Amino acid sequence: MTPLDFSLVVSGGTAAIHAIRMAQELRIPRVIIPLNAGVFSAVGLITADARYYVHRSYVARGSQADPARMQAVFDEIARDAAAKISELGFAPEQIVMRYEIDMRYLGQAHEVPVEIPSELAQEMDKETLVELMDLFHDKHFHLFGHASRDSDVEFMTLTVAAIGPMTRGNMLEIEAGTADASSAFKGTRKVFFEEAGDYIDCSTYERSRLKANNLITGPAIIEQMDTTTVLPPGETAEVDKYGTLIVELAAQGETNDAPAEA
Repeated sequence: MTPLDFSLVVSGGTAAIHAIRMAQELRIPRVIIPLNAGVFSAVGLITADARYYVHRSYVARGSQADPARMQAVFDEIARDAAAKISELGFAPEQIVMRYEIDMRYLGQAHEVPVEIPSELAQEMDKETLVELMDLFHDKHFHLFGHASRDSDVEFMTLTVAAIGPMTRGNMLEIEAGTADASSAFKGTRKVFFEEAGDYIDCSTYERSRLKANNLITGPAIIEQMDTTTVLPPGETAEVDKYGTLIVELAAQGETNDAPAEA
C-alpha cells in the first residue's frame, strides 16, 4: 500500500496550515479537516472510554507455567481493576474486562502483547496454556510475517484492563446551504504562495459561518478559533453536513518517481 490508498485526517492547532501541502508532496489524494481540528485530541479525550490497567509480572516458560497460579493472578488483578474503575461511577454490569499477556520467544529482547479471550483467562488449565501459545504464534506471524512454532514461548506479564464505556452523542449537523460560500466571506488579503512566486489576493472565510455543501476554491484562508486552514491555488474544499472540510486534491499528473508497489 502507498499514500495513494489513504486520506490525511488533520489534527492539531497548526496542522491545517500545512496538511494540504504535505498531501501534495506525498501524493495523498484526500485531506479531511474536522470541524474542531485544533482541539481534536481533547475531543478524543472526553469521548474515549475510561480504562484502568493492572499489570503483574509472571515470568515462566509456557511448558513450565502453572495455570492455577496464573489464574489466581488474573483473578486478583481483575478485582483490583474493577474496583478502581467502579470509583468513577460505573456499575458492575457496565464494566468490560480485557485480558492480555506479554509473551516472547525464549531469548527475544521484546515482548508481544496478546489479547486473551476472557473465557481462557477465567478457566486456565494445561490445555489453556497451549491455546495461549498458539495465540502468540498467530500474533507474531501477523506482526512480523513469521512464527517459530517449535520454539519455547515465555510468559512475561499478565494484564487486566477494566473498561467503563462512555456514552457518545451523535454528531451535530450544520445548516445546509449551496455551493455559494459568500455568507462566510470575511475579506481579501495578500498571501505568498510558492507557485505564484509572489503575494497574491487570497479570500478569507470564517469557518463557523460555513454551511453544508459550500465550496471554497483556493487560494483561500479559512479561519476558526482553534486553527487556520490554508487552501493553496488550484485546490477546492467542500463542506459536508457535519462541517468537515473535504479536499479532493487536484490531479498531480504522472511522475517518474511514483511510489513503488510494496
